[in-house]
Amino acid sequence: TNSETPFLMSDTKPFCIFLIGALTGVIGQIGDLLISCLKRLAGAKDSGTLIPGHGGLLDRVDSLMLAAAFFALMLHLYPQAFNV
Repeated sequence: TNSETPFLMSDTKPFCIFLIGALTGVIGQIGDLLISCLKRLAGAKDSGTLIPGHGGLLDRVDSLMLAAAFFALMLHLYPQAFNV
């Protein structure tokens, strides 16, 4: 049988996974609010018309932009937490 452990799970501490996951979620919410604030300051209700009724494509990915950057930073600064 193959006893290899999945990537990112072999020696990772569960608390590290929880903490980074929780912080990434909070950072995602901050990203969403930040982009909404910038749009409000610019006087734009919607950031585009690609997805009608949804405020534009930027509204679909605004939280992802900051959350992904934060997660990449954590991966770079603390590779031992991810067993990389």
